[in-house]
Amino acid sequence: MGYLWSLGVVAEVIIFALSKKLFRRFGARDLLLLSAVCGVARWGIMGWTTELPWLIVAQILHCGTFTVCHLAAMRYIAAREGGDVIRLQAVYSAVAMGGSIAVMTVFAGFLYQHLGHGVFWVMALVALPAMFIRPKVAARA
Repeated sequence: MGYLWSLGVVAEVIIFALSKKLFRRFGARDLLLLSAVCGVARWGIMGWTTELPWLIVAQILHCGTFTVCHLAAMRYIAAREGGDVIRLQAVYSAVAMGGSIAVMTVFAGFLYQHLGHGVFWVMALVALPAMFIRPKVAARA
C-alpha cells in the first residue's frame, strides 16, 4: 500500500509542476469539472475491483481529484478582490484541509464497518454532485 500511496504523491507533484502548461486555458469551473470526473472514476474503480493495475490507475487519479481541485480553488480565489481573497483562503483552508477531512474520515470509517469495500461506491456518489455544482463566476487564468 505504501508504494501505491507514493505513486499518488508523485502524480500530484508532476501535475503541480506541469499545471501552468497543462491547464493554461482552463478556468476554475473547467478544473472543478475535471476533478469531479476524476473523483467519480477513482472511487468507482476502487469500489469495482482490487486488482493491482486498476488500483494503480485509481492512485494516479488522485492527482485529478486533489491537485486539480486545489488548482481550481486557487484560481477561483485569485480572481477575487480585496477582503474576499483573505476570507475565501481562510474558508478553503478550514474546510478543505481540516473540517471536511475530519468529518468524512469518521463517516467513511462508520460506512466501511457496515459496507466494506462498498463504501467506495458511496464516495463515488458523494463526488457526483460536484460535476454539477460549480461556481458560476469564471476565474481568470
